Amino acid sequence: MTEFGDMVSKKLTKQLSKEEKEERISTFFKEQAMCTIATSNNDVTRATPLECFAEGMTLYISADPGKKVENVKVNQNVAIAMCNQIHPDWSGDNWKTHKSIQLEGKATLLEQDDPENLRAKKEIIKSDAFVSALGWDTSQPRKGWVMKVEPTRIEYFEMALMLKGYAGKQIWEA
Repeated sequence: MTEFGDMVSKKLTKQLSKEEKEERISTFFKEQAMCTIATSNNDVTRATPLECFAEGMTLYISADPGKKVENVKVNQNVAIAMCNQIHPDWSGDNWKTHKSIQLEGKATLLEQDDPENLRAKKEIIKSDAFVSALGWDTSQPRKGWVMKVEPTRIEYFEMALMLKGYAGKQIWEA
């Protein structure tokens, strides 16, 4: 049996402390710039890949108009998936680098004139870099919503945790 097979067969359940989970999750958020957010309205689900930015356990997304925004206006429940890139060959040590997140939470659209919207664009999302890359005027704040996602539950996967006797799947709840 391979090392990976051995780890999976152990069916480990030991959980990290809440503080350790939060540290690993917030670090993962900083390492990954892309997420897929699922929104829904009237039993129609939409999954949209977007850049996301974290402050602690809270995610911020620059939300241009579209179906995702319309959905959040009527249903604040969202799900977000994130994962690191790993080589699809599961042989050798490749499995040890796999990390991912499944997040359930509530999304709030921060209006253009909301101070938190302005702060998020400037300090967290740093939208001036994006606006500058487009060749647009950075002296005025970029218009549009910021979507703030506050997690209620996160499933954090880190395969290498199994090597330390912990479950690869760690559950965090608000």
